[in-house]
Amino acid sequence: MVHLVISHRSNYSNHFRVLILILSIFGLLFISPVHAWNPTVVSVEDGDTFSVNSAGHTLKIRIFGVDCPEKYAFMADEATSFTRSKLLGKKVNLTPVDIDRYDRIVAWVNIDGVNFNRLLIEKGLAWHYTKYSDDTELKEAEQIARSRMVGVWGKGSQKPGHLSDKQATTGTSSAYGVKSNTATTVRGAVYHGNRRSRKFHRSSCRHYNCKNCTAIFHSRDEAIDAGYVPAGCCKP
Repeated sequence: MVHLVISHRSNYSNHFRVLILILSIFGLLFISPVHAWNPTVVSVEDGDTFSVNSAGHTLKIRIFGVDCPEKYAFMADEATSFTRSKLLGKKVNLTPVDIDRYDRIVAWVNIDGVNFNRLLIEKGLAWHYTKYSDDTELKEAEQIARSRMVGVWGKGSQKPGHLSDKQATTGTSSAYGVKSNTATTVRGAVYHGNRRSRKFHRSSCRHYNCKNCTAIFHSRDEAIDAGYVPAGCCKP
């Protein structure tokens, strides 16, 4: 029997939608306000996404309230390696709060009594995803990491992979952890990076606002540090 706990810690959670989607997809989860859901992690995609096996079904989990660096970006490999070393092959305690547009279960993750969401942020392996979380514990963890200048804060000027409300002047996210296809104009932004080609463009380039050019960099060095290369068309 699989037990699922629905969290009341998120102010945006649609608990009814969570129940309907999970029950309709798997038809086997028993909802209990007391027991925890303890599946085994069978794979780790990146720092904030992994898969579990539950009653013979593989479910993808998106760690709530955190945003790890994307592939090829500064600290991305470290974040993935850390999550893999801590979770792979182990039973985790999951407290779901939502389901995103890709049917990933967005959840709090607890391993051996440790809040893994907070741990990732405190070690500088992720930013607090303030677009979807105002959790004070995660906010505090980010303040600690930033003050210690560890991980993503080690260079002192790292920007989150997502766009926060303070950074964005136009545009919105379409779902949890999913960026809009429309490039967002950010106050002070100089370069836009193409997340598919890993090339970045200057603001005068005709490809500056291309479909996949949603990575925002405030300097040439920042783009290069994140694993992007100058586009040949505009030679930024």
